[in-house]
Amino acid sequence: MANDNREIQFEGFDIKTGNIDMNSLPENLTFTHGNIFENGLPYPDNYFDYVNVRSLLGWLPRDKISFVIEEIRRVTIPGGKLEMLETDVIIKNATEHYEEKLGKIWRDLCACKGYDPNNVIELDKFLERDFFGITNSKLSIPIGGFGGKVGELYAEAFICAVTTIASVMEEKLNMTDKAIKEYLSECIEKLNIAQAYTNIYLVTATKSFR
Repeated sequence: MANDNREIQFEGFDIKTGNIDMNSLPENLTFTHGNIFENGLPYPDNYFDYVNVRSLLGWLPRDKISFVIEEIRRVTIPGGKLEMLETDVIIKNATEHYEEKLGKIWRDLCACKGYDPNNVIELDKFLERDFFGITNSKLSIPIGGFGGKVGELYAEAFICAVTTIASVMEEKLNMTDKAIKEYLSECIEKLNIAQAYTNIYLVTATKSFR
């Protein structure tokens, strides 16, 4: 985004910087490493005219989502724009092969951490007090070759995401690393046959002037 809009100054903020080359950032991008839940966002009130949030709120319990939204409201100017893009972690048309192992682990993790998958579906409701012109758009993303190139790419992304909980699978399911890789390959094959998919939600809004 920063590379395509050189005339605009961008600020990035994330708890992780592992996949970011801090030495090759464009001149119009400043990146800050930090934890929003320790000190909030490191910006003054009414600072940004546009805020983009991706792949964060779906992994938070309801009270922390409210905290993040309040911080976003604080740093956004009146009339400023907000975009939030989040993925539903619940697979649709999922197979028994998926549900009995990986699906159960996801649900158990959500329950343990206080995540409610419905929060992603209803993110627009968190904005109703301080924002207007709110929209919530849903895009269904196929998992597997039945969905063409998009489905193939998302299947790869799905496997990458699951590898982040490989240690949990090893512990809960008593699976070796080799067994996990074989299971994931079978999983994608069966999800493809079942034409499984997930949903991505794009929520947009404008901060009120009051």
